[in-house]
Amino acid sequence: MTVDLLKTDQRETVLEQTQKNMKRGLDYIADDLREAVFVYTDPAAVVNQATGVTDFPANAVPVLAFWRLDPVDTSALPSNCDSLSTPAQKDECKVLKIRQAAYTLVVYGQINNTSSTVWEGQSRLVRYELRKYQTISSTGLVQRPGYLDPSRPGFSFETWTRQILNPNVDPVTYVSETSGQSSVLVDYLDTATTTTVTANQPDCRFLTGEQPTPGSALPTAYVLLPSNADKSTSFFACIRDTVPITGTTAGVINRAGQDAFLFIRGNANPSNGGPSPVLGGISESSKLPRLQTQVLVRGVIEKTPSE
Repeated sequence: MTVDLLKTDQRETVLEQTQKNMKRGLDYIADDLREAVFVYTDPAAVVNQATGVTDFPANAVPVLAFWRLDPVDTSALPSNCDSLSTPAQKDECKVLKIRQAAYTLVVYGQINNTSSTVWEGQSRLVRYELRKYQTISSTGLVQRPGYLDPSRPGFSFETWTRQILNPNVDPVTYVSETSGQSSVLVDYLDTATTTTVTANQPDCRFLTGEQPTPGSALPTAYVLLPSNADKSTSFFACIRDTVPITGTTAGVINRAGQDAFLFIRGNANPSNGGPSPVLGGISESSKLPRLQTQVLVRGVIEKTPSE
């Protein structure tokens, strides 16, 4: 009797801690996304090896991709930017001293764990970021390989591709890869699943409250990410599309405020498929309730309020 009570208490503690970690992870993503200036409705295009990020973690399914404006510490720059070696460096130094910030590309993805990794859960959530500067010093600014500022004249957030020229050298040379940074945000997510059957996909119309019942044939203002998410998937999102679906503005980029619904679910069972020392054999009861939150994206570039 005492042993059973101790096992039950231990099991509930593990489940509770896993759920708390899911909540912390969801809150972190929500806070991060809230500061975005532009959110992609096709994150897979951003991590396309041909034109986008090349060092996004292997086997990761991209779920969210967005740009945010991050502060930049300019204290290491020379007091007089004209002391730098090239006109481009001088101009960038002067602009950065005024702006004190630069755009950062952020991508969230999910990776199914295997027994060969150090991660113990069914899957893990990763955060990738590509900041503008690699180093800032009194001798100049070194930009990260592959970074291209989407706010530059002639470029845009929607059509962003990686930089193929190296602006850090003269004469300019070509680069083929990006140099971002990845970190694991949380472990013990439930397994990431995908589907090719529309009926098995989450219904953003229902989940966002657009329609009172699931299965409506009406169009939705939200895009499901990833686009092939299954109803049993443990991390997905419904993002408001940047292209209006009706009216005279149909097909025109809409720069009004975006919002997003985020969904996450943990699973306290290990990735090796065997029984947990605490939970016992794998069962549906080890899957935790799905958590969700709505995020209103605060930053908007060239905002065009909807009529």
